[in-house]
Amino acid sequence: MNKVAAFKGFCLLAISALLMVSYKSTLLVNSEHRSLLNNGDPLRIAVFGSSNSWGAQLGDRFDAYPYKLSPTVDNYAYFSSGPNYPAVCLQSLLGDSSIYDLILLESYVSGAEHGLADLAARLRLRFPEAIIIVMKFYGPFDAVRRVNPDDEEYLELNKWKETLDLPDDQLNTFIKAIEADDGAWKFKKHPNADHAINQVVRESGAYQFHLPKAETTKKTLVSYMHFFDSANHMRLSEKGHNYVYAMCKEIVTKHILGTKKNRLRHVDDGHVRVGTWGHGDSCNIWLTSGGMTHVYDEDNMDLKQYDSSHGKFALEVNNPGWIDIKNTFEDSRTLYLSYITSKEVGDYPDLKVDNGSQSFVLETYVGGSDIHAVGITRTLPVGEIGGLTKGRLTLTPINTADKLYPFRLVGTTFTNTEIAPMEFGFGPLFNV
Repeated sequence: MNKVAAFKGFCLLAISALLMVSYKSTLLVNSEHRSLLNNGDPLRIAVFGSSNSWGAQLGDRFDAYPYKLSPTVDNYAYFSSGPNYPAVCLQSLLGDSSIYDLILLESYVSGAEHGLADLAARLRLRFPEAIIIVMKFYGPFDAVRRVNPDDEEYLELNKWKETLDLPDDQLNTFIKAIEADDGAWKFKKHPNADHAINQVVRESGAYQFHLPKAETTKKTLVSYMHFFDSANHMRLSEKGHNYVYAMCKEIVTKHILGTKKNRLRHVDDGHVRVGTWGHGDSCNIWLTSGGMTHVYDEDNMDLKQYDSSHGKFALEVNNPGWIDIKNTFEDSRTLYLSYITSKEVGDYPDLKVDNGSQSFVLETYVGGSDIHAVGITRTLPVGEIGGLTKGRLTLTPINTADKLYPFRLVGTTFTNTEIAPMEFGFGPLFNV
């Protein structure tokens, strides 16, 4: 064997050895990855977000990014409700037995400033060793085009699309139209949401990432429109979900391999370490489940499904009656009632609530407000109930003449004393 042949043979052996080392290293990494992920068990994931995280717009919602990461997913992403509801009612939603390795927060343009930081803080308090990832999900629908060069009037993307008269299934044609357009485009700014997300990263030790953007709004639309549905350009497409999955997987892998002291499912005396719920919460929202737990005057009130198409339930107050609500906490807590409102004067009567020491009137007409949803919930305080005390509320419908429907009560909430329910839209809006 000559020297050249010998050298070639040596190179081949060296390359083979390097490939074997690389292969074994990959196996070791994957093996370590799996062992840190609970000796091969799948990640236990909790998801809080919008319809994107729920998997809306996909043929099978279980193709959404959380389920690509693990089959073990508790999905608390409720359509349009934002983070305030889970922030206030976290303990009631999750229960005391829930354990999570990975927590995904997605609430950028759906009201991150309304409770996202509070939600993350409560999650970190309860799950001190979980990985938390907070995501910025913009959408092409959030882009606007200047109507005239000489003024500040802007037209939203979907409104501009209407001027082109393009079918929804011609996405590539729409993208080419944007590319050829010489108008000025920009994305709306959300400084309050940005502040909330930065607060989550800073105070709760969360990782963050955002959907990709190019150097200009126009280039972003051209490059990444396929990440979203072709009809309204609001929700993630399959391609968009694949991108989010890849980003989350990369973060989880780097976290696990980069900090062994924070390995997942840390065992201390045979038990997974969890924290506390802080001051706790007690929420009973039966709008989408019908699962009301209170004792009430069945002669004058009916718990019924009033909207079968959306699976909505309410305690309908037909005549003056009562409901018993117990505060199971040791300290006094403010009680909030949630009920259905309308922008039409003649839909619902109002309700007088008497807790024995104070009276409140719950008004159902909200036509003068800026809320946009039909039948949206309203949540208001009706005084305090002492610790470990059962309070009886007397409920009396008022202004009942010529109303189409009875007063509809859909939930009760004792706050954790730190976070108050938002007035409009508190609770899940759809049966999920």
